[in-house]
Parts: sequence; C-alpha cells; structure tokens
Amino acid sequence: MLKKQQATILIRGVRSVSDFEYEWQLANMNRHFAPDLDSVFLLPSQNLSFVSSSLIKDVARHDGDVSTFLPEVVATAMLQKLGKR
Repeated sequence: MLKKQQATILIRGVRSVSDFEYEWQLANMNRHFAPDLDSVFLLPSQNLSFVSSSLIKDVARHDGDVSTFLPEVVATAMLQKLGKR
C-alpha cells in the first residue's frame, strides 16, 4: 500500500521503550523491503501516554465513555463496529 500511495515517510506513535523497540525492528524490516521509506516516531503528550487502542476498545466494550480520547467520528465508527450503536 505504501508503494501504491508513493509514500516515503511512515509516521508511528511510540508510548514506551517497548513500543520503540518493536517499532525500531519494524522500521528496519521496512527499510529492507523499501529502502526509500523513512520512519518517523512521535511521542504522545504525557496525559495520553497510557492510552492504547486495545485499552480504548476494552473500555468501550464495557460501555465506558471514550469520548475524551477519540475524535467524535472515530468514536462513532468504533462503537458501530463493536455493535454498541
């Protein structure tokens, strides 16, 4: 898909050291297959560093309010996918 889009930069979020280690390995593998692809890692703000998609989905599955963590359009789509709306 990256080649189809002619992408040269892949932007990834990194919350922790373990995230960085995984993303570093992934970036090196990507570079093996696509030498012109650069990976850029962004750090979250401190108040969101604990948030993961798995955690958000789990909260939503148990009818918790995830609106403070997601844009409205994303929250709506996720809740529809989970059968909550």
